[in-house]
Amino acid sequence: MKKSILSMSVAVALGGLGFAGAASAIVVYDNTGATGTQLAQHPAGTGHIMVVPYYSAQGSNATLITIVNTDVTNGKAVKVRFRGATNSDDVLDFTLLMSPGDVWSGQVAKGPNGFAQLSHSSDETTCTLPDVTAWPANFSALRLPTSVSGDNLASLTREGYVEILNMADIRPDSASNSVFTAIKHVNGKAPCTSAVLSQLLTTEVLSAASAGQTPYDLVLPTGGLMGSWAVLNQAQTVAFSGADTAMIVTDANGVGTNGTAATQTAAIAFFPQVSATYGTVPTGSAAAPGIALVTADPLLVGGLDNSPGGPAITAPVIPLWYDLPDLSTPILQPVTTPQVHADALTMTMVKTNVQNEWMAVNGAVPYMTDWVVSQPTRRYHVAMNYGLSHRIFSDGSTFTGYNNASLTTGSAYGPLVCMTFGLGAFNREEGSNAMGASFSPGANTDTCGEVFTLQFGGNSVLAAAVTANPVGNIVAPLGGAGWAQLNAVTGQTNPLNGATLGLPMLGFSATQYTNQLTGMNYSYTFPHRWIATP
Repeated sequence: MKKSILSMSVAVALGGLGFAGAASAIVVYDNTGATGTQLAQHPAGTGHIMVVPYYSAQGSNATLITIVNTDVTNGKAVKVRFRGATNSDDVLDFTLLMSPGDVWSGQVAKGPNGFAQLSHSSDETTCTLPDVTAWPANFSALRLPTSVSGDNLASLTREGYVEILNMADIRPDSASNSVFTAIKHVNGKAPCTSAVLSQLLTTEVLSAASAGQTPYDLVLPTGGLMGSWAVLNQAQTVAFSGADTAMIVTDANGVGTNGTAATQTAAIAFFPQVSATYGTVPTGSAAAPGIALVTADPLLVGGLDNSPGGPAITAPVIPLWYDLPDLSTPILQPVTTPQVHADALTMTMVKTNVQNEWMAVNGAVPYMTDWVVSQPTRRYHVAMNYGLSHRIFSDGSTFTGYNNASLTTGSAYGPLVCMTFGLGAFNREEGSNAMGASFSPGANTDTCGEVFTLQFGGNSVLAAAVTANPVGNIVAPLGGAGWAQLNAVTGQTNPLNGATLGLPMLGFSATQYTNQLTGMNYSYTFPHRWIATP
């Protein structure tokens, strides 16, 4: 495995590319020929889309991330986007161009100016846009609230989650000027030929169908990505790790009883890594698809102001080419609207509850536990409009789980969208924080942000700041250990069966304990479990 560190400056994150523009055409978005009809969460761990539920560069934390192309025939054009924990704001994104069987790895850590920084080692040769001449630098504050400053602003970049999308496959081609040849490793090194890869930076639009679906070797994506993450506390010498959550494009058969699914092709959704306003194309080029055809992000397309029934509001953020694709960009057949696609992806992650163990012990061998809960599609249902300090709800979504989202403006990290969850907890001897034999929902707790951490002990194992949500007062009467269940409180029911419907929730528990006699630290990570998903 290659160790890596990729640092991009604010200028790079905002479109500094290291390449001169080229007068050529690329595929932007084309569904012609795609065979996938549905998305499913894939227990086998490979897919077209991956989500890293949490990254942290708080305190002495660093997060290692690996992306693997298990396809040994085709290359992959991959969008990698880091989103902040509070509102899924884009704090850094880039395009990764992987050769067959390739591995890319990077490290997120606190940079010299306090902002998160993504870096890679000098022996990492996988091609990226921006190219290596544009590195290193910090995550960007461009999309963060202007009311926040100093270390609080920097902290907004230091916690969040990562979305990884297979935008297109890169078909094998031996021509010297082909994209495939430019990214294919030769004697352990990818050439990353600038003159060739610069062709992918134009905003001139070409449909895949009109070019036989092979412009610059870009063809329908077949998935096969996998990945992993590890949060390292460098001061404590402990680590928490796991596999990425994988979403696969499949057919009507979905995921089989053995946990695998037949991989189908998705739409090509390749957008250039440039900072020009979306839709800007050279004279004579085909028009780019309207922004409302390629994203459901209410900050980019507009929505309903401050409540599901509120007045319509225009988009408060000007979309740029590198904002796309995102998790709502339609990639299935038949072609749907981005909001329908976002609702469908949300439903693959919806749970009414998540369960896990917890420990919070003071003594000779102290234990502490944090739970991480990540909601990577909340942005497409309700988001924060910083300009008005209002919520902005998506217009036309059939998923209404966030209709009761509240607003808080008293946070040091800017205005936040919040939801109520019920936390029911047991100790090891059947004691609970609920009355009688009742378990659900236990004590209500309000959580803010698209990623939050429940802190069971006196200190946060993950050094959480932006995401911190202490719950020690809820579990303290139960002693030092047990298990708990976090229940989504939405008021929404499944229209198919009338059952209570939950929220999209991914995540894990992180527990650390210290042997004070030896000075040794230990840690373990468990993914969340759940009872049922309607």
